[in-house]
Amino acid sequence: MTIEQQRIINYLTRRYDSLSEKQLNSQLKKTIDRLTASGAWEIEFLEDVLQKLRKKEGWSKPRTVAYLDALDILDRT
Repeated sequence: MTIEQQRIINYLTRRYDSLSEKQLNSQLKKTIDRLTASGAWEIEFLEDVLQKLRKKEGWSKPRTVAYLDALDILDRT
């Protein structure tokens, strides 16, 4: 992961830390919908990534949502 990608994830994590659980879940759904709509990602794979980052890596939910959102940003640019 490049420094720029880490900065994006850190920025989004701070932003998502301030969201309510409902807002965070909504953002997660939107991000997953965009990633799967492109055809490059399967929902099962993304759910597996989320689970592993949270359980094995100890990432917070806002950080995992930020990570997926960063993937989406990279896909669109």
